[in-house]
Amino acid sequence: MDIKFNVNSNIFSVSTELPPLICDAIRDWESLDDTDKIIEYAHAKMNNDVRDGRSSMVKWLHETNWLPSVLLSYVANINRRYFGYELVGYDNETVQFTKYGVGDHYDWHMDEDRNPFELMQNNSGEFVRKLSYTFQLSDPSEYEGGVLEFQNPMNTNEIQIIEKKQGLLTVFDSRVPHRVTEVTSGTRYSLVGWIKGGRFS
Repeated sequence: MDIKFNVNSNIFSVSTELPPLICDAIRDWESLDDTDKIIEYAHAKMNNDVRDGRSSMVKWLHETNWLPSVLLSYVANINRRYFGYELVGYDNETVQFTKYGVGDHYDWHMDEDRNPFELMQNNSGEFVRKLSYTFQLSDPSEYEGGVLEFQNPMNTNEIQIIEKKQGLLTVFDSRVPHRVTEVTSGTRYSLVGWIKGGRFS
């Protein structure tokens, strides 16, 4: 597995070498309805949401779908080599299918930004998001903008731009700030997953 080091020890990218035909077929799952047992249900699109600065359409892969386990194997390999976190499986039990059209974006955020005190106060359970990933389904020629960017937690002026590449999987610590810039033309498709484990001590 050829893993590319990004920014620091919190972000890694790997080419899955999934053929474009497979990536395109996965992207086409969007058009299938719930009875196909591929995509389970959809969330409403969020426009100009001040709370999280997000605009996109998301759905969830059905929990019996084959793809989450395949992507999880890549994540597990990277975790063994570089993170060494104790992981128990997917948060939400499955993977998010995300579509960004023209004007859609996701501002700076962290997938796990709760501190231990907040977890105790809110009685949020014993697990937190430890690793996140983004899997690019779209060919870069199909859209403009929609760039996945990371902010170095140790130097907020240092921004890492992730290569646009169909089939690229980027795995990162869920506490690293990141964003998807506004899509200016075309449509960007991706899969997003969060892997949970016991609270950081």
